[in-house]
Amino acid sequence: MRDFIEKFIKEKLASIKYEESNYKAGLASHPEHSTTKGFALEDLATATSDYISSLPLEDEDKESTEAFTTWFYAALGSPDLAALKAEHQPIQAEFVKIKAALESIPESCRQRHLDDFANTLNSRLANVKADLKYRFLEAALQITGKHERIEEAARVFEYYQDLVTEIELDAHLDGPDQIDADQPFGLFVNLRHTKEIERESGGFQRYLINQNNSPYSYNYGRPTEDYRDKFEKGARSVLEEHFEILSLTFHNSKVTSRTDAQDGWTVTPYAYFLLKPKGPEIDAVPPLKIDLDFLDTSGYVVLPIASAAIPIDASGETPARPYRDLSLAMILDQRETEKEGTVTLEIRASGHGLVPPIGELIKLPIEGFKVASTDDRELQVDELDARTDDGAPISTHEWRLVLEPKSETETIRVQRTKLAGPNVVGKIVLPVEKPRRFRCRYC
Repeated sequence: MRDFIEKFIKEKLASIKYEESNYKAGLASHPEHSTTKGFALEDLATATSDYISSLPLEDEDKESTEAFTTWFYAALGSPDLAALKAEHQPIQAEFVKIKAALESIPESCRQRHLDDFANTLNSRLANVKADLKYRFLEAALQITGKHERIEEAARVFEYYQDLVTEIELDAHLDGPDQIDADQPFGLFVNLRHTKEIERESGGFQRYLINQNNSPYSYNYGRPTEDYRDKFEKGARSVLEEHFEILSLTFHNSKVTSRTDAQDGWTVTPYAYFLLKPKGPEIDAVPPLKIDLDFLDTSGYVVLPIASAAIPIDASGETPARPYRDLSLAMILDQRETEKEGTVTLEIRASGHGLVPPIGELIKLPIEGFKVASTDDRELQVDELDARTDDGAPISTHEWRLVLEPKSETETIRVQRTKLAGPNVVGKIVLPVEKPRRFRCRYC
């Protein structure tokens, strides 16, 4: 009896130590967290080993797999299953140790313990949070293998595995993988999936909505969720270490899927990031993740779907980023000429893709003038055009140039120059490629 009490106390103290460390790590940075967890897991393994050394027991009714299940939950991230959270990281090496410990039980009572352990995990599935079910079952089946007491849960896990093979988070660059570290670039994020899973799930447009802000949201038996905010929060935490996130633009929730090149697959356009590397040494865009929920026999499950890492080169020469349908609106404002001796040129460029830098749109410096100041109003992604095959962004970029003439005669000449000619506005020469142009002048 005394040995039993000692093993019980050792197990509970290890669990308390583990949970205390989880709590501290949730409040602030906790440098000792990994070390503390490691010691707690060692104590749980020792408590389990002590129990095994006491087997077989004279009274079979006193046999228990609680030490094994507590160790298993701790390996998932928390010794208390109810306290387990998605941010808790599983420790894969522990599952192998738990399996070995079960197999080391004396043969006369091994099967009873295996049966009880498998039955416990099968029955606990209904109590596991939706976003932890996949992790729970994947780890459980590593230990139990094919066991009749966990067959129902195993079938559920097979369903999960089928789901994750029919949907992908596709992240790809807008343009070449050579990136200018001083200029922004675009990143498309789309959901790629089979037609069958799109039909069974009712489509994926709900992931473009923050449902808790909508009074009429219905989520087909699942709790309402702020899907957009949830994805954005996760993506920012992954990207912000190596990239400036200039903007994130989502497609409209009424967007429809389009046919994919692979037979039987479709693509639902999702989002577009405008990013800038934090240095030329950045060599990859890390994987992004989105949580998708599906109904199952125990309620619903949340499955994390991740994109692949994307290699980039931000260290050398870079080709131009793709754009098309470029429009220029240029306003020459001469109202301050007599008072300030300057003229102002306002330029607004827009088009599909990312509008290039001003140096690729007009030739600078302008003949006869010097640029006294430049107000760069930054590249903006206004919307995503779902009518196009590539879901290209529509971007705008505005600049305000204050020009000072090199001589008084240049000022007079600009005042008297008509805004005429296919490629000339005042003394400003546009590039060879002719965009649509809108020109105004204030005098």
